[in-house]
Amino acid sequence: MSSCCCRLCRPCGGEARNFLVRIAEMQWALMICVYCASHVPALLNLRIPGYERRNVLLIAFLVIVVQIRDVL
Repeated sequence: MSSCCCRLCRPCGGEARNFLVRIAEMQWALMICVYCASHVPALLNLRIPGYERRNVLLIAFLVIVVQIRDVL
């Protein structure tokens, strides 16, 4: 984590142009990731008729869809 922050905070090639823009983009990306990941436990608490005790399949489906989207 610290190497990632150092890489982002260090101006590229000695240039400090758009420093705040780069930091703001990284902050929003992190906030979106945390927001989306916080919904995963809610998938375990859903009560879907006919799918009792199989809520883990929803998380597996989520992971598969995200991984497929990364490839495409």
